[in-house]
Amino acid sequence: MRLGVIGVGGRGTGMLSNFLAIPHVQVNAICDSVKEHATHAQEMVEKSGSKRPETYTNGEHDYENLCKRDDLDFIYIATPWDWHAPMAMAAMKGGAHAGLEVPAVNTVEECQQIVDTSEKTRRHCMIMENCCYGYSELLVLNMVRAGMFGRTPSRRGRL
Repeated sequence: MRLGVIGVGGRGTGMLSNFLAIPHVQVNAICDSVKEHATHAQEMVEKSGSKRPETYTNGEHDYENLCKRDDLDFIYIATPWDWHAPMAMAAMKGGAHAGLEVPAVNTVEECQQIVDTSEKTRRHCMIMENCCYGYSELLVLNMVRAGMFGRTPSRRGRL
């Protein structure tokens, strides 16, 4: 998988580390408005044994140049909330699938724009919520389904 990352502050850097631990992931491009963050991420990629990715640090809209690349399958976005929708749409319009940190949008209109863009480009946009399918969450869900907590009068059905 050929990856681009937009936003390599705290959350983005942590996820970059996770991506680098997955075999066959190739990080081709990094974008951050803070040049030092992008440089640090570049060094992380190199230390993992991979080729040094290109960086995009020339202002708030340089992500648009990253999204125009033809060597990205997936663009992961970990930026301030107001940027999520425009960045996801730029990624999909550029031919890549997009993954967003939460919240993905600020308005219902932005949500519809993302759906419309996904349908038009035939690219996926995934919300990268990290606390739905973790070990602890699935463990508790399975315990509830197994009836390990008993029943209460207010709980009529099963999850």
